[in-house]
Formats: sequence, C-alpha cells, structure tokens
Amino acid sequence: MSSAYSLICSRIDENSPFQITEFIPDSPEFEDKDWSEFSMDLADAIYLAEQENVGFFHYEHWKNGSLIRRLKYNDDYFWLSAEGEPETWEKQILFSPENLEIVLKGNDSDRQAEVKDYWDKQCIQAEDSFPIIIGPLNIVKMINDFWNLPKDF
Repeated sequence: MSSAYSLICSRIDENSPFQITEFIPDSPEFEDKDWSEFSMDLADAIYLAEQENVGFFHYEHWKNGSLIRRLKYNDDYFWLSAEGEPETWEKQILFSPENLEIVLKGNDSDRQAEVKDYWDKQCIQAEDSFPIIIGPLNIVKMINDFWNLPKDF
C-alpha cells in the first residue's frame, strides 16, 4: 500500500467478492463522498482513503444507495466525522482490548477514566478524542481483512 491513496471497492451481492472499482494512488480529498447513485444497485460499496503523513483516515460504507457508516479521522485532532451506526469491525478493531492497552499506556493516569468511558460506550462521535488510530495504514489493513477486500492495489 502506498502512503496516500483512495479506493472504492464494491460487490453486487453479499455472497460475491469485492472488486476494486476505482483506485487513485494520490492524496485523497478530505470532503465527504456521495456514493448514493453509484451504490444504488450494489450490496456494498466501501470507500477507503488514507494519507499517512498527516494521519488522515476516511471510511465510508454504502449499501443500495444509502450511507451506512462514515468515519473520518485525523491524528492531529480527533474524529472529524461519525455518521451512521457503528459497525462490527469498529468494536473488534478500534475498541479492542489491545488498542485500549496501547491508549492507556500513552495517557496520563488522570485521563484513564475518560479513556475507559470511551471503551464502555464503544461508539465514535464527531469530535471524540478516542479511540485513537496508531498509523492509518494499520487500520486500513485491518478493515481490508475484515471485509476481505482485494489486496492487489
């Protein structure tokens, strides 16, 4: 994977494999996407973008013309956007016990209760500080693995 790109993968039904629909090996746009028309007849469309040098990560999941989930993160700030309902991969990846341990070790003891509150609710909201992403490439790889996205880009 490169350190800056955007990617859209799609599948026509839930039993078919994802195909790469578009891959742009360049710095991604920071704006939200509207994949409603594109995803109208698709079981799933997944948009991923990352720019490692600024810690930017962007995820969108569309289904049959509707936005299911949108998350945007910049490690200089916090979660920039969180729309839709939390998905299974978020609890498994972002709120994992391993990630909690990393975050607790990286914060002062006076913030540990705050961090644990985020893990208890297991729901990201815009402007939340936690969970933090340690390197966008790692989160993108884990999402690729969760959705079984093509790896040949």
